[in-house]
Amino acid sequence: MTIDIQQQQRMHFDAIRPILLKEWDPIGVSEIKGAQDEYNSYVVPRCFQ
Repeated sequence: MTIDIQQQQRMHFDAIRPILLKEWDPIGVSEIKGAQDEYNSYVVPRCFQ
């Protein structure tokens, strides 16, 4: 089974996003349900170049 580039990018996104929310989270939004996408703007440029 081969993984295409879009699948690989999505896997990276899915791996990085929770780290930013749970480990990094400098503004403390990890527990706010409506703010789970707060750091997506940091992840997207690195995963979807």
